[in-house]
Amino acid sequence: MKSCFLCHSSNLTFREVKDGLTIIQCQNCDLQSLDTKTDLQKLQKIYNSPDYFKFWGKLNSKNIKNIEKHKKITFKATLKKISRYKSEGRLLEIGCASGSFLEEAQSIGFDVYGVECFAKFANIARKKVKGNITAGMFEKTSYQQNFFDVVVMYDSLEHVKDPLIVLSRIARILKKDGLLVIATPNTQSLSNCLMRGNWTHYKPEHLFYFSPKSIKLLLVKFDFQPLLIENALKALSFSYIYYQLHTFPTFMLTRIVSTIYHLLPGELHTKPVFLSTGEMLIIAKKI
Repeated sequence: MKSCFLCHSSNLTFREVKDGLTIIQCQNCDLQSLDTKTDLQKLQKIYNSPDYFKFWGKLNSKNIKNIEKHKKITFKATLKKISRYKSEGRLLEIGCASGSFLEEAQSIGFDVYGVECFAKFANIARKKVKGNITAGMFEKTSYQQNFFDVVVMYDSLEHVKDPLIVLSRIARILKKDGLLVIATPNTQSLSNCLMRGNWTHYKPEHLFYFSPKSIKLLLVKFDFQPLLIENALKALSFSYIYYQLHTFPTFMLTRIVSTIYHLLPGELHTKPVFLSTGEMLIIAKKI
């Protein structure tokens, strides 16, 4: 890469982070990206690996139920923020996974749509919601122009191969004054400052990494006005945090959390608490 993908500056730096990954950072706009993009075949291998969700801990029915409960608590809180600006209409989630966000959105009155690149998750989503769930890549969909009132990308923008193409298509299918809602890792977060090259969000399937500065630049390119940029809080259990830090270890932090985890009573391991995991929540309006 000779110039920044986003602002075209040639003032780039390279640094190696965990797992042999190399991050390119633009010194002009703060955008970070992987030096070598992971091809789709490799991405599918990563997502289909039996170890992909090992940071969730033991994937038994009890633990999966707890994870689902925590996700719904997080999504309800996010939908309250969205409802300040838009409380009804057609809502599309890009990367809807198994449909938990759509399920909560439908319960408060949104007409929900979802697109998910992996068919097994799309099939689960279809069982949860009475909506239009498409299995495939968002870039290949054919939604009508000015069709949606809200488009949501929850933990998915960092996965796309070309954010410019994705934002261009979103701008086309959103109505005027429609909302774009994004939750994505924040390179200016406290967790990034503390963990540096061991940051848990540095992964081969995460292709781009934004800061508030670079996400604003991306949004403005496609006539979006940022309404809200803040730390994204998630309802997490101590068990989830424990397994995260053992999957992606950071020497001192992993030891501290491990000690606390083993001292806590078992019933507190799955109690949900709102924490920042180094992500930001963005709500923007199409102007």
